[in-house]
Amino acid sequence: MSQWFFHHQSFSSYIEPVMQNWLPAWRSDGFRGKIIAIEHDDSDYTMMTLSVQHRWPIHQAGQHIQLTIEHNGRLLTRTFTIASAPDEYKEKRQITLLIKRNQHGRFTSFLTQALTLNQWLSISRPQGDFVFQRSDRPITMLAAGSGITPIISMLTQHLNAIKQPVLLRYIASDNQHFFTEKLELLMKQFSHFRVEQFNREQHQNTPLFAENQLRDVYCCGPNALMKDIETQAKLRGFSYFQEQFSIVPMVDLKKKIFRVSLGEKEVTVTNQGSLLEVLEQQQLPVIRGCGIGVCHQCQCLKKTGVVKDIRTGQLSDSSEQLIQLCVSQPVSDLELTL
Repeated sequence: MSQWFFHHQSFSSYIEPVMQNWLPAWRSDGFRGKIIAIEHDDSDYTMMTLSVQHRWPIHQAGQHIQLTIEHNGRLLTRTFTIASAPDEYKEKRQITLLIKRNQHGRFTSFLTQALTLNQWLSISRPQGDFVFQRSDRPITMLAAGSGITPIISMLTQHLNAIKQPVLLRYIASDNQHFFTEKLELLMKQFSHFRVEQFNREQHQNTPLFAENQLRDVYCCGPNALMKDIETQAKLRGFSYFQEQFSIVPMVDLKKKIFRVSLGEKEVTVTNQGSLLEVLEQQQLPVIRGCGIGVCHQCQCLKKTGVVKDIRTGQLSDSSEQLIQLCVSQPVSDLELTL
């Protein structure tokens, strides 16, 4: 009935723009978090704490969320790992995020202006399978930069139940190691836990695996680093677990025809109009609102692929992102959820 009368998948998504007048960042399929502490570090990192509504599911240590903010009339979504432990959330109903800002990024470059104290943000339920796997083998953890976030959550949550030795090698530029006080406290509290705070040169000059005793390896950092550690670990027969990061594909802007996957259906479209226009031409069940990017009624989830904002000419990245069909032009093959 919602599709027949309101041209939306649900009534709640139809009233979403109205609800946001009273509940900022409210989304029919998501949750809200309020910024209660935020610090924009000079070294291009942002640390913030969110007070999350009570119905948000409790996360597992190592999981991530999707954070959605509105910028220039467009909703942008990125994925960030939760740095705080589940037990901390149970106690305070708060979660902590550490975000690396990229001055050339389409999302993080403007966070210092877009995020302020007491602001409401839209967040997803916790996701991801980079979580602690219990075993009786020694554990080696490697984190680089903001890759410390899932690792510090795992350590805070699970160290009291781990009996075997645990080594963390934390790689960051000098004076850019985070959660140092918490790590020092954990070392004092648990004698089987040890931390190496290295810069990149020290890491390259110091073997990570000094012996071949079977162990579990957890890694989170840049793709090249994780690939190197994975190769070393698997050559020794170690169990290896890592966080995944998306990669932006090469885009041929001269291409005229693309494939769009919509669940079990796949259609062919051109880049000679907005996604809303080309999908309407194929008589697909898309939602039309204002048609100029204001009302968000045609909003959908882009799971993979790249689109161009018709208003600004900016390209999206290839990760999951909420887009508006009326102002998005296809520039690669796409997977969408309407």
